[in-house]
Amino acid sequence: MFRRHATQMALALVLVIVSACSGGRDDLATQQHDLEERLLSPCCWRQPLADHESPVATALRAEIRERLARRETAASIEDDLVHRYGEKIRAVPAGGDPRWIIGATAAGASVLALLAIGWFVRRRRIPCSRPLASEPPLDEAYAERLDDELLAID
Repeated sequence: MFRRHATQMALALVLVIVSACSGGRDDLATQQHDLEERLLSPCCWRQPLADHESPVATALRAEIRERLARRETAASIEDDLVHRYGEKIRAVPAGGDPRWIIGATAAGASVLALLAIGWFVRRRRIPCSRPLASEPPLDEAYAERLDDELLAID
């Protein structure tokens, strides 16, 4: 019974994390912000376009907004800017965003913690099958001898 509940809890946790990570991304402003976060400002190469305040960054943000409004894909805009400025403009590697590892690690740690808590609770609820250590029974002759010696001491 415990395993079934633990499996259901783990599955629910995974579903919550997946749904949180794959929220609706079709909004134009969201696409623009995501693209601006993935690209560095070409004037200093330190901050993403979304955060940097310079004439070059402002112009690139306006260009991205216009191109997305014309229904260009974010990938084609990013590829064009990489062609213009080089790979150095990418704040995130071309293969994808490595930050998903943080969420996966947190999910894995949560599942392991839940399993450990469940194991601990289960161990506490199931009584131990072996008897507790008790005093060994005394031999009658030994008990009488002990009583006699204690009486002699008094």
